[in-house]
Amino acid sequence: MAGGGAWQAGSSFGARTRQDSPVEGIPASGQAGPQTVATRPREVENVIVQPYTMCTATRGVFTAIDLREASIVAVASVVVEVVLVEGPIHETEGVRRVRTLWGFQRAGPRIQEKVYRAINYACSWDKARNTMARPQVTYAGLLDTFLDAPIVQKGEYLWPASMGTVAPRRRDDAFLASIELICDEEILAAIVLILESDCSAPIDGLVISCGRVLGIQAVHDQTRERIEGVIRMAVRQKVLCTLENGNIGLRPPGSPSFKVEA
Repeated sequence: MAGGGAWQAGSSFGARTRQDSPVEGIPASGQAGPQTVATRPREVENVIVQPYTMCTATRGVFTAIDLREASIVAVASVVVEVVLVEGPIHETEGVRRVRTLWGFQRAGPRIQEKVYRAINYACSWDKARNTMARPQVTYAGLLDTFLDAPIVQKGEYLWPASMGTVAPRRRDDAFLASIELICDEEILAAIVLILESDCSAPIDGLVISCGRVLGIQAVHDQTRERIEGVIRMAVRQKVLCTLENGNIGLRPPGSPSFKVEA
């Protein structure tokens, strides 16, 4: 094994089930034939990927206050702490984590609305820090959290503002291992990790192995479509390339950086 987080060289990432073809030739969803679930190949068992770390506690005293009565500043501080541990994190999962930290098994409309307001507040704090009045709160760590580590929202995902790139994370929790909760950047990071070891891979095996890296137990149609969509996007942006045999490979160093398309 070459280095932490690297794939074992020489793995096949699964056998091909159809003739190699350019990425533009990937069938659209619903046209991939009768097989709807692909199990993961054995060759990826030895991969070393950092586990997904869940925020299970906060450093402040905010969760001792009833969430329904807590100020937006207090809730926003907990949002920031969650994002610093778990970012990039889907906003709906961020809401779920905040209400769980407060001891709520479910979040009604009132709680959801409050947490989303807190997310907006937290994401706007850094931009408006020079014009907004500082929160007059003396709870330990609150101002440090906001001023030293702001967060940003990119589409549906919350990121630490200081995070430029994301490494793929393995999700052992079945709920977290849901493709719609994983941002495109992390999906691409998993794909790049595979290709850095194997140089190139067929699309079928690459999709299955990507799911494996992220902790997804079985690749269903929705997962396959999402991962293939990221591959197409990366090929269009010249981050990845299609080889003559139809396999997917990495572009040489200095290639354009990846940008999520709307």
